Amino acid sequence: MSLAALAAVGLFMPFSNLFLHRPEPLQVEGSDEFKKVSLVLQQKCADCHTPNRTAYPVYTSLPIANRVIETDIEEAQKHIIFSDDMLRGKTPITAIDKAKIQSAFLDGGMPPLKYLALHWDARITRADKEAILTWLQSEKPLQLDTAGNQEQIH
Repeated sequence: MSLAALAAVGLFMPFSNLFLHRPEPLQVEGSDEFKKVSLVLQQKCADCHTPNRTAYPVYTSLPIANRVIETDIEEAQKHIIFSDDMLRGKTPITAIDKAKIQSAFLDGGMPPLKYLALHWDARITRADKEAILTWLQSEKPLQLDTAGNQEQIH
């Protein structure tokens, strides 16, 4: 009986995540390529990498789950944070952050397996990867000028 209860809880957690109440997608400015990338970032990265856009699951109120979720978010935001203005296209994404995005998506490191185990709809698809590659290739390369500021190569 306890094995059946454990199995039911194990299935409830990821199944319940399919029905999370997520914030409305942000209105995005910029190229069509960026609009696609922003949507991917909002749908698949914002839970951990965008403050105030996390869709918390129903089991967040459980003491152990709460601590794991908060620790994962803190760790994620040590690496990269997407502000709402970045996702809207109002603030440019830096070359360093673009390199992090490329690495995370193309190397398969994001989202982590632990997250995917509970969020079945967060898997990065081939279309997601293609959108990111197209966007990165459409961006003009950046270089530092003599004062150390980023400028676009013409």
